[in-house]
Amino acid sequence: MRADPRCSSTTSSAPSPVTAFSGATNSAERLALTLGLPAPSHPLDVVRAYRDRMKTHKPIPPVTVDRGPVLENIHRDDEVDVTSLVAPFLHEKDGGRYIGTDDLVIMRDPDSGWVNLGTYRSQVHGPDRVGLWISPGKQGRRIREKYFARGEPCPVLIYCGLRERKALNMACGIPPEYLPEAHERDFSRPGPFAIL
Repeated sequence: MRADPRCSSTTSSAPSPVTAFSGATNSAERLALTLGLPAPSHPLDVVRAYRDRMKTHKPIPPVTVDRGPVLENIHRDDEVDVTSLVAPFLHEKDGGRYIGTDDLVIMRDPDSGWVNLGTYRSQVHGPDRVGLWISPGKQGRRIREKYFARGEPCPVLIYCGLRERKALNMACGIPPEYLPEAHERDFSRPGPFAIL
């Protein structure tokens, strides 16, 4: 199914109207363009080209930095209002607005210390409440269940506004035994992740 990209208005508590663009990769042609692959004559051409690129990709370890844009806007406690951020209705049957679909969800395994980076859907439930859907079998779900089995909350960081290529690469499902997740997996534009 081919879906056109679309623009969507945001939440009512935003200080001024904001428009968000989504669906940039909803066709084989746009997906190939986003990933820096040749224009496909058939949708499977994108799969083949991506698979070929993965065969020769050499992961790059992350670099540690002292500061970054993530520290420029910090809201704590009563200052938190996720309803003021871009959180569109993405699908007509969604139960609410989603602040994260092409996001980066970061979780640490409580047993091994391994850090998982994944793309999971994050729905706004209120000014200071976000629900996180992780499909059964996903690494993030297994990590979450470990915390819940201990009766502990599961710490999560949700990074929104991720470059489209990074979100796509986070969803490629490389097993943790193969590669520490913070290693770069942007097969189309190599360069290290900057981590704090």
